[in-house]
Amino acid sequence: MLDDTGLSKSLTVFELAQAIKSAGVKISTVYFDCCLMNSLEYLFELKDLCDYVVAFSYTLQGGGYYNALLDCLAQYPQDIQQGLTEYTRMLMKKWDGDLWDGSSPLYQDVTITRTDCLNHLGEMMGDFVERLCNTYQNGTDEQRQRIDQVTAKVVRVSDKFDRFDAAKYMEKILLALPEVYGDQFNKDMEKAFNDCILAQVYSQYLSIHAYMVDYTVLLATNGNTFRTLWDNTSTNRLDRATLYKADGGIVEYTGVNGYYKNEDDFDYALEQIGEGNWGGTLDATFGQLAFDKITGWSRWLYMNCQQTPLWSKSGFNEEVYPDDDDDQ
Repeated sequence: MLDDTGLSKSLTVFELAQAIKSAGVKISTVYFDCCLMNSLEYLFELKDLCDYVVAFSYTLQGGGYYNALLDCLAQYPQDIQQGLTEYTRMLMKKWDGDLWDGSSPLYQDVTITRTDCLNHLGEMMGDFVERLCNTYQNGTDEQRQRIDQVTAKVVRVSDKFDRFDAAKYMEKILLALPEVYGDQFNKDMEKAFNDCILAQVYSQYLSIHAYMVDYTVLLATNGNTFRTLWDNTSTNRLDRATLYKADGGIVEYTGVNGYYKNEDDFDYALEQIGEGNWGGTLDATFGQLAFDKITGWSRWLYMNCQQTPLWSKSGFNEEVYPDDDDDQ
């Protein structure tokens, strides 16, 4: 989302929130017709500024149909929930008809979030993070291994950025640590997520292959995140990678040894080519988000020692079918 003041920069989430506040009107719905915006970090920043957020988890392959949006809202002038819901159903039906040939991947989803339910979700997530960090720090080696196994298989939704399926990741952590959370906590967390969702629709491709995503969240390893660039045009081979360190440092790498996305050993594939600074720190950026202040999620970003997956199935050019026992 470009800043049209002539600075040729993107708006930060804080600038977007300030723009909405400055409008001087109560916003009913914020609709992001852009990639990767169905994230908890963005939703929490907007939760007090609008009633609903319409957003997509994956990289968009098709845009919105605004005449149809107006028609749906006009059809239900006293019920915006119904109007938005009808629009998202129509949108996905049109995308499936226009963009999907029945075989090639179509990573499209739409979620409508009730922002007034996010506060309770934040409270639940704060409790979740407290118990997770305490277990990882003070629990047994076997408990830490269970947590690491879940993190190693978390669903990644973007090849370039560290965006991961939030709800499924937390669900699998809860199931891996029944002695820490218990059945009731699991049920309460599931309800907290479900209460936030007014409507959610997926492309037929996502539904068939069970790649549905319920909100995304940042994950990091010891506070450090990777941005990866792949040669998707022919080989799906690693081209470059940038490590953004929690203290503000940058380490630039180039891909070597012919590393491909479906390989496991990432370390041998990198050759360092430079260092620098990205102009901030994790505390000065992520730590200033309403999401982090409410949930304390950055505690887990710093504490987690397991490297997260570095590729997403949505980046493959060919059809990929999950194994029955593949958590991804």
